[in-house]
Amino acid sequence: MLAFIRKLLFFSLYGILVFTIYWGIFYAYKSQLVNDDLIKIVSYRTLILGDSQLQRLETDLIGDSTYNFASSGEFYLVTYHKLLRLIDQNPGKFNAVLLGISVHSFAPTYNRLMNVDFFDGQSSLERYFYFLPLSESWTFAHHEPSRLFKSIDKTTEWGGAFSSVRSNPDSSIINETLRSHYGIQKNEGRFCDEQSLYLKKIDSLCIAKQIRLVLVTCPYHQDYLSKVDSSYIVHYQTVLSSLHTKAHISFLDDKVRPEWMSDACHLNRSGSAVYSMRIKQALDSMNQTVYFP
Repeated sequence: MLAFIRKLLFFSLYGILVFTIYWGIFYAYKSQLVNDDLIKIVSYRTLILGDSQLQRLETDLIGDSTYNFASSGEFYLVTYHKLLRLIDQNPGKFNAVLLGISVHSFAPTYNRLMNVDFFDGQSSLERYFYFLPLSESWTFAHHEPSRLFKSIDKTTEWGGAFSSVRSNPDSSIINETLRSHYGIQKNEGRFCDEQSLYLKKIDSLCIAKQIRLVLVTCPYHQDYLSKVDSSYIVHYQTVLSSLHTKAHISFLDDKVRPEWMSDACHLNRSGSAVYSMRIKQALDSMNQTVYFP
């Protein structure tokens, strides 16, 4: 009986070892693929980062050597680690970042995106797993190994430029977006404090690495903005004022044409062309010629 237990223990340990080695090799392989793609991205001088609002910007209208690396639902923790990875790949190559910031950047929806107790958080871990260090992923996964193993073979979310031809969103679309952004579930916080924390880390990182950081606030549909609780606008303004960078291009108060919006928060193709040019003009007026080598 004792011999049988020893054999069972041996084969169990052997199986665990083989399993761990296999997934370790697979993780290393996928990590290298991600590194190879990051090397291509750092060949650009200016990077666009942020969530899906920034995905709508047209790089060819903003400036030469500009790459759109924004992704839907991306939160600042991911953006911070993206920047760290890019800097490690080729320090000093890119020197400017256009980073999205909006009123809803600190809304409850980001609590869900950053918490694996929610489906959105589970999806975030899988989408951004290879941009995060393992220690960060381990914390994000609430120290559950199964969540990490589940993420290893998932496709990395690269995001990038996105356009839409939809226009004139109706009230049902706008109201649903409001509920999605500001509705509170499972007693989560009213504001996402992690967003403020990592935005400040990005701010400090860009200063330390001499990367020019310009914050960009894209326009909202006016019916959306008029229904946002004023406390979120005040919070957004408070976070902005706490940052070292004061370079900020804001279209928050623009009464954007409804035909330029694909939904409550996103410019369509026509709106993107207009506002991408306005961003270029704003950058030119800042006399930051570094953006246009």
